[in-house]
Amino acid sequence: MIERVRDYDPDLILYVVDHRQHGHFEQVFRAAQKAGFSGKAQLEHVGYGTMNGLDGKPFKTRAGGAMKLYDLIAMAKAEAEKRLAEQGIGAEFSAEERSEIARKVGIGGSETTASAPPATKPKAEKPKAEAPVKAPASFGNVSSGTTGN
Repeated sequence: MIERVRDYDPDLILYVVDHRQHGHFEQVFRAAQKAGFSGKAQLEHVGYGTMNGLDGKPFKTRAGGAMKLYDLIAMAKAEAEKRLAEQGIGAEFSAEERSEIARKVGIGGSETTASAPPATKPKAEKPKAEAPVKAPASFGNVSSGTTGN
């Protein structure tokens, strides 16, 4: 952070990591602001969903437990092929075309699952209408930061 502020003088620094790190980044940001390390930069954590193993538990990347993207896509493609066959979907296509459809479905499912927020129980109350969000005309000088776990 200190290096980014010194070298780039950003208006905004984004840290894109697992949503489970939110509390940690709140503390880091608060300390950085109090110590003057963040300069004029606004600090934001952008959380994303958790990748889980076959056991349903989050991968432990520090222990070398992360799955390779290639393997994840291969597994998703195989599952998509299996489900397409079970449902009889795409039976009129050639095997090559069905394989390509399964690959696209597998990749799309992987992206959606990986970026989805954590599941929550639905609320019984009626949803409230929200005001539309306007996109800013410019983000100014933005520095994107990524970290390992």
